[in-house]
Amino acid sequence: LFGDLNDIDVVQRNNTVNQGHYVGIDLIGDSNVIDVFQANDYSKKLFSTVTGNSNLINVIQKGDSSKYAEIELIGNGHSVDLTQQGLGNHDASISLIYGSASSSVTLDQNMVSTYYFMYISVH
Repeated sequence: LFGDLNDIDVVQRNNTVNQGHYVGIDLIGDSNVIDVFQANDYSKKLFSTVTGNSNLINVIQKGDSSKYAEIELIGNGHSVDLTQQGLGNHDASISLIYGSASSSVTLDQNMVSTYYFMYISVH
């Protein structure tokens, strides 16, 4: 996707084919908002690359099974709010690249068992 001031909403839930949820978002532009909600059983995966400035990404992955989010932000003044809840593995990789203005990252991973993996990279 190309452009500024876009509002992108993705909702995935109640998967009955045992294949999980997958979202891939590539965006070039400024002041965009991306909201992703993935819920219920089976794996949840998000891959997103955003190039520009002042973009906001809100992600909620919840329910049983594994959760994975890979987010790459290139530019200035971005904000990421990622929540992973429920049983299963919680994995997150967040990269902030070439920013001269501050960006913010909030990561909330909570569950009953298994393990967490988090990787945050700032270039």
